[in-house]
This record gives sequence, structure tokens and C-alpha cells, in this order.
Amino acid sequence: MIRTSIVSRDEALSDLHSLLSGTTAVTRISYDDVTTVEAVVDGLVANRSEIAILGPDVEESFTLSLATVLRTSHPEIECLAYRLNTPTFLVSAVRAGVRDVFDPHGDGIQVLAENVTALVQSLELRRQHTQAPVEDDWNGGTITIIGPKGGTGKTTVAVNLALALCQINPGEVVLVDLDLVAGEVTDVLNLEAVRSVANVAGPNSYQDPTTLKMTLSSHASGLFVLPAPASLLDAEMIDQASLFDTLVMLSNLFRYVVVDTGPGSTDATVTAVKASKELVLVATPDVGGLRTLDRHLEAFAAARLDSARRHFVLNKADSKSGVTVANAEDILGLDVDFVIPADRQFLQATNLGSPFLESKSRGLPLAPFTELAATITGVQAEVPSAQPEAGQKRRFW
Repeated sequence: MIRTSIVSRDEALSDLHSLLSGTTAVTRISYDDVTTVEAVVDGLVANRSEIAILGPDVEESFTLSLATVLRTSHPEIECLAYRLNTPTFLVSAVRAGVRDVFDPHGDGIQVLAENVTALVQSLELRRQHTQAPVEDDWNGGTITIIGPKGGTGKTTVAVNLALALCQINPGEVVLVDLDLVAGEVTDVLNLEAVRSVANVAGPNSYQDPTTLKMTLSSHASGLFVLPAPASLLDAEMIDQASLFDTLVMLSNLFRYVVVDTGPGSTDATVTAVKASKELVLVATPDVGGLRTLDRHLEAFAAARLDSARRHFVLNKADSKSGVTVANAEDILGLDVDFVIPADRQFLQATNLGSPFLESKSRGLPLAPFTELAATITGVQAEVPSAQPEAGQKRRFW
């Protein structure tokens, strides 16, 4: 049964319990003048709540702060507010992540109960479509590529990792582009996409496996792609709860879901991290970028988003940068798992819409991608047999 938590003082919303009896399991999280947002979040997580109702006695600033935390760190929890509604508060509440605001005047409590009932039915239907497949050897999951600084080569890593995984499991890999502002996955793969993540993760999107599969674009390699939105307006309409459900559903339809993200810790990136089984951390050998990544990892840990297995990729490695592998490891406190050398052929392949693992160019640094795929799957991917020309050395790092 869907679980609902009411955040209020002792007497507030007491009638709601009886109105929702048999519809949802209702618990109350006490609220007073010294209650913290962190304490309420801990209570919601402990109760395994999927709906949080904030009572009329919860301060406006507390409501907005709690909704923001839930939107960024726990998008699976729907937030409703039952309080005096004003145009100013409504705008602020929607931006913070409140699903809806219900005015307590008149028959407000009955309207709230009816809407909660409808939401419970929607969540139950959504749960039916996101049940994990029963397979003893199901060892896949969602793999998110992150690198807070722009220009680290996240998209190159994401695309070539997805292709390497597809060599091992043809037709069982999907690549999701969550760089919602400047996504380049379709350009790198030379794909023409009609639909995007905005079609399945908007505020009013209906999700089912058939609709989701029809949204995907297909690459000649057997890789499936869920592109980034074509416009910034569409990107702004992405609903994080719907996005989380989309990633969960994809992980039940495909063995591997590879997620490319944009610079910084956007809402979409945080949602992807929360849904992930593996994180691929991509950085270049520059102190500023490494420290930025370290700060973001600390923020993920503070938000309890540090359970995924991590793989540290040092990209565009160049002995002339002055930052060694050991330096990078010292800054992050993590071992560098894979090193990709700086190579202008990356840029050439991207501009030609020909990923490295599909390119026929010679002397390509392909090993890190196939080895990363092997680490994740436990199966070695085949490296394309492009041999160096006479007198030319292969430049694996």
C-alpha cells in the first residue's frame, strides 16, 4: 500500500486520517517550532513515504525548504501543501517542488482527500509498470556519468561506454542524455531524433513501457537513445519525479541504462545519481576541476547519495598539464581507475558523428572504454581490430 505522511502539529488534519482510511497507510510526523527540515526528511524516509502532506501550521519558509530538498534529493516523494493559498505562495511552491496547494477553507479537507486518493491510484499504477524483472542473473543497472566542470568529455565517455556495453549485450543498452541545456549525444551518434526525454518526463506525462520504448531512437549499433530536449522551454518542463520513474522503468526494460549529464549538479543530475547503481566520475588533469568534483561528491555524501559504486576516469591526460595521476588521487581521495590520453581524434570523431568504438581510424585509445565496460559487466568487450600503421605505436595509456 502507498504510504502517506502528514507533517503537522498534534491536532492539525486529524480528520484526514478517517477520510483516507483504506486508501493509503497514513502516519504523522510531528512538527513544532524547533523541527528541522532534516528531521522531517529522515522521518519520511524511515516511513518509506511516497506522499508528504504539509499541514496549515507548517511555516511557509519551512514548506518551501522541505519541498526543495524533496525535489532534489528524494523526487520519489510527492509533496502536497494544505494551507492558505495566495498567487505569490503558489508560484514559489511550484518552483520549490510542491505538487499542489489546497486551501483549507470550505470543503478543502474533502478536496484534499479526493486528490490524495487520485494520486495514490496514479502511484499504484506507476508502481505496477516499474516492478523489477525477476531474473537470477540480472546484473545490470543505471550508470550515470558525472563531471561538474564543463569540457571534461563526459559525453565522449558516456557514448563510447554505452557502445562497449552494447557489444556485450546487443539491444539491451539505452543511453539517456540529461544534459538538458546542451546535450550532444545525438550529434555524436549522428542520429535524427523526433522525441526526447521531455515527452516522457513532463509534469503530465503518462508512462508505460510501450510509450517509453516508442520515444527511444535506435542507432545502427543496436544502442537505444533517449535524447535531450530540443528546446530550453521543453527542458524547463522536466518533472523530477517523472524523470526518476522514467529511469527506473528503463532499468527494468534494459540491462544497462547509461546516463550522460550536464555540467554542475543540476536537478536532473541529482535525480540520475539517486537512481544509479554505478557512477563514472570524469575529470581532466586540472586542479580547479578536480576540486570542484570533490566538493560535489561531498554534497552527494551529505545528501546520502553515495551508495553507488564509483569508477574514476581521468580524461584528456597529458604529461604537460603538470597534474599527475597521483596528484588527482590525492585531491579526490580516490584511486584513478582509468586514464584516457589527450587525443585530437576525439574531437574529430565527435564532429564526424562517428564514436571512437565505431571509428576505423588507427591508433585509437579504446582500451579504457572496453575495460570500464568489462569492470561493470564482468565480461570483456571486443576491441575493434584497427592495427597501427608500420612504424606507428599504439597509444594506449
